[in-house]
Amino acid sequence: MKSRMLLNLLLLALVVGLGLFAYLRPRQASQPEFALSATPPADVRRIAIAPQDQPTVKLEKRGREWFVAAPFRTRADAFKVEQVLGVLGARSKERLAATDLARFGLDKPLLTLTLERQVFRFGGFSPISQKQYVGDGNWVYLVDPRYFAAAAAPAADYASKQLLAAGDIPVGFDFPALKLTRVRGRWSANPARPELDQDRLNQFAQEWQLASGLVTQPYSGGKTLEHILLHLSDGRGIPIAVLGRKPELVLLREDENMEYHFPAQMGARLLDPARGSADGAEVGRGADRRGAAPA
Repeated sequence: MKSRMLLNLLLLALVVGLGLFAYLRPRQASQPEFALSATPPADVRRIAIAPQDQPTVKLEKRGREWFVAAPFRTRADAFKVEQVLGVLGARSKERLAATDLARFGLDKPLLTLTLERQVFRFGGFSPISQKQYVGDGNWVYLVDPRYFAAAAAPAADYASKQLLAAGDIPVGFDFPALKLTRVRGRWSANPARPELDQDRLNQFAQEWQLASGLVTQPYSGGKTLEHILLHLSDGRGIPIAVLGRKPELVLLREDENMEYHFPAQMGARLLDPARGSADGAEVGRGADRRGAAPA
């Protein structure tokens, strides 16, 4: 009994001793990190992205929404803009004086990113760390290449893939052989079609409200197959042209001069309200992201 108590006391003394050693031993100074910017992303309302030998992409914020201002004009992909703004939170353990820029590849930068008045120039890569040199005019930093990758996307990648903006609620469709109208929460079809009940038409309007293309690009000049006029709850009408049905559906928003490319299966649902949704779960997920049209 006494030997067991003695063993417990020895173990307790050992634990206390180790704790005191860990607490009292000299601490190694951590390597400082340097912030590339003190600007909060919310303060940025203008962005210019100038890749080497490529057209400059300009983005601007109006209210709470981002828009592409050049080389074409349309709504911007908010997630893509957020990725570009990520460089404002970048930190580096290396900071060098901005001299002899050629050795950093900053005499002819791969890309120049301007956020309001702050300019970041992306140069070459360190052969040791594989990080990238970024200069701000005063200093040169080594940062993760993901900041360059986020900004160095083709201009079309900055366009929103959503056919309609958040909050746009369809209340009418003028197809060549069918008109759908929603008044006081109820849909009507002209000419009447018994298979188009209220649930089916609400689902059809939701398909349009949540429609997101695989690819968005400026109008390529394709031939128009038919025209659709989409009516929104705020009184606006959006003219849409069908440029192709197979192997994919290609819709042109004529007010924005932008093409939206959809899988053929989804295209069939957008052009024929009788088809309904082949994937209700997909629509439900979209509704959770953007909000569904009211019934």
